[in-house]
Amino acid sequence: MGYQLRNICTDSTEKFWYLVWILPASAVLPLLFAPLLIQYRATREVAGYYQALAFAHDGLQSFSYLTPRESFSSLHLSSLLTAPFAHLGFGIRLVSITAAIAATILIGQLAWHRFGRTAGLLAPLFLWAHPLFLRFSYGVFPEALSIVLTTGAVAAMWRFVETDHDWLFGLSVALLVLAMANHFWEAVIGLPLFVILITRRYYLHALLLSLVTAGTAGTIWMIRRVLGPVESGKLLERGTIVTDPGLLVSSDYWLAHLQSIHPVDLMFTLTLPTALLALAGSLRWWLVSREERALVLAAWLTSGLVIPIGIPPGYLTHDYYLWGVLAPLALAGGVFVQYTTGRLRDRGHPRLAGHTVQAVIVLLVCSAFGFGLIVDGGLLSGTGVPVAGEFDGQLSDRDGIAVSELAVAGEEVDRADVSAANEIVFVGDWKRGYSGPVGVVLAQTDVLVKGWEDPRYEHRGRHGAFSPRFADTPAAVEDCGVQVVLHNDDSVVVQSC
Repeated sequence: MGYQLRNICTDSTEKFWYLVWILPASAVLPLLFAPLLIQYRATREVAGYYQALAFAHDGLQSFSYLTPRESFSSLHLSSLLTAPFAHLGFGIRLVSITAAIAATILIGQLAWHRFGRTAGLLAPLFLWAHPLFLRFSYGVFPEALSIVLTTGAVAAMWRFVETDHDWLFGLSVALLVLAMANHFWEAVIGLPLFVILITRRYYLHALLLSLVTAGTAGTIWMIRRVLGPVESGKLLERGTIVTDPGLLVSSDYWLAHLQSIHPVDLMFTLTLPTALLALAGSLRWWLVSREERALVLAAWLTSGLVIPIGIPPGYLTHDYYLWGVLAPLALAGGVFVQYTTGRLRDRGHPRLAGHTVQAVIVLLVCSAFGFGLIVDGGLLSGTGVPVAGEFDGQLSDRDGIAVSELAVAGEEVDRADVSAANEIVFVGDWKRGYSGPVGVVLAQTDVLVKGWEDPRYEHRGRHGAFSPRFADTPAAVEDCGVQVVLHNDDSVVVQSC
């Protein structure tokens, strides 16, 4: 079997492996139809959904106001692409899964042609095996789109210096601009692009790349900070660009996401140090061999590390800052296995080398399905199976209320023909925040909500017709369209006013 796998890796075209590369995507298919909001980073699904809904309602005029938990350093490209699905009321997660599949194919092709066939075979599977990438693939988040755009930019630029076709340079720069339109910080991918150009002595192109990157960053800053709503500028200054280098030598920083010994927490915690080890290995490879591909890989890893290391306070509470290292780290994983098995073959152990690659494939595919179906999908929740049985997946109860019941309530509100958010009144002891039960109900409707936070927060004002209302008892509110009543037994009833 080891020999058979070796022959396949050696003789087949990568087209045969497209099915292998995208096979793990089926691990998250059940979650593609999950109601908003998933448990992981629910605030970010809130942000993605309402940004998309705002585009559907108001187009580019939506930049004149804030929606719940909106990012202040983004032009929301992923939400713009999601807007038609938000308007139709289905397919809200299709942009993410499509981008994730495209990213795995791109990283596979790039690794196959630049680093070797074994690396090309394994790199996409390393990507799928990471639980953070899996969550990006079905969540209403921008990261999957960022990964495919930045990977495409690297692949196109590398192809440009090989062929000297200017349209490939233009494509790479365009993908960089689109990635920055998705989120401001994606400018970091300019580093490996710059390295590719400089190593091949395309100095004028490198200068043009730098100018376009700086110009795009300035334009985004102007739109969000100067032309956008005043409150977005204040919130941006308050917490987005805060750094504290002292945290880098603190255990709180390195163990920030180790809440338990659960495999997901371990993977999140080990990603940053593993990326640093991969960077050290890539630099050593380059120092010894002076190969361009080693330097580009090191630059790519460095660009991904800029965000979590450059903004330590943000990384403490935002594990998704690791998005930028996932693609180059997956590539580094494939290269490492290829190097190790190559050494085994050189020492006269081809059968062991083949079995090693086979074992890695099985392990990565099983990891992807394990994280997707068992951990996030909650396939074994309530069964008592150690570790997996302790978790209800991404559709677990919210504050003791079943997500399915909240989703049904939201669908009833949607059928009630409510035209504005202030016609919806939440009655009872609803917890604060749009990322909780209130948010699950609202997200099943196509009612636009404005304002960065729940209007019950004292330092945030209501936005007139664009904020829901809250009351302690049904009789406390008049002149409304529908009431969503939370009873003491955590049951939810939707009734007309």
